[in-house]
Amino acid sequence: MEPFYIEIIKQVPSLAVLAFIVTAFLKHLQRRDALISQLAQERAELHKEATKVIRENTHVLARVGTALDRIEPIIRQIAARGESGDR
Repeated sequence: MEPFYIEIIKQVPSLAVLAFIVTAFLKHLQRRDALISQLAQERAELHKEATKVIRENTHVLARVGTALDRIEPIIRQIAARGESGDR
């Protein structure tokens, strides 16, 4: 039977490969996590902007509805005059 330290020396190349694989995998995970964080931040910013635009559009739509409500009776009067022949 070989001495214990000889067996350890035989395992060094395998341990080096294992350490390299683990290190590469951890670096990959860090890059992935950074990308996910960046995408989440961009999504949050886009959501905030979209919410703002939707609120603005809702406000404008309400104003357009109010304007149409005010104009509709006038248009009906003009249409009624046109149908009756009065100008």
